[in-house]
Amino acid sequence: MAEDGLQIILTTHSPYFVDLNYIEGINLIRKDSDTTLNINQNATSLYTHCLKTASNPQKTKEETIVPFYANNSTSHILSGFFANRIVLVEGPTEELALPIYFEKLGFDPTEFGIEIIGVGGKGNLAKWWRLFTLYKIPTFICFDNDYKKDDEKGFKRKDALKAIGIKDEELDGILGIETWAISDRFCVFGTDFETTMRASFGDYADNEKQTIETLGSSSKNLIARETAKLINLHDDSEGKTQMTTLIELIKKLTV
Repeated sequence: MAEDGLQIILTTHSPYFVDLNYIEGINLIRKDSDTTLNINQNATSLYTHCLKTASNPQKTKEETIVPFYANNSTSHILSGFFANRIVLVEGPTEELALPIYFEKLGFDPTEFGIEIIGVGGKGNLAKWWRLFTLYKIPTFICFDNDYKKDDEKGFKRKDALKAIGIKDEELDGILGIETWAISDRFCVFGTDFETTMRASFGDYADNEKQTIETLGSSSKNLIARETAKLINLHDDSEGKTQMTTLIELIKKLTV
């Protein structure tokens, strides 16, 4: 209908109606205190924002940036447009498990309008952080230092860290961390999520073993989720302390 020349204004809370190919027609309406804001962007502003946030200028081109984002987007990713804050994580393990830890500690992400979104790997963290912060949505990133999996030389993690403003001289120190590291912009789950959870919760290994036997499945995503349901968060532990810190920083997150 629009292609035939009819002007259409559609208001929605559904990511299924968002198409980044038509970025100039997307208007994000948000409230800031007592003010209602209309945020509108285009290919030029997206391109400029990417360059300002350390995107590779040799690979970033204004004429291809919108198709690049549109072709890589999914309705799940685009649900971030309707969030008050976003937590980007590598994949389904953290996406499924983190809300359970948070809720057991009295923090319901849904109540705060927080979306925890798995982006399909370390290499996608910077990309989607750039898009959502362009629209002034506070966005936090979480990853682990499992370099053997998909980031042996650390380029993907460095891209994400440089995007959020981490200085070059600080990068190697962060990439070498083997346990928790939490700041107001990012969280590192040590060498990998499961290893850090086992070291942080005294009952994790036993509950993980029980979960594997109960599920009869080798899916690490489901195992992490179901194990999280069994973890004791009443008693003090390293894991409880770190999760509580993470929650408080996410609550305070700003652009």
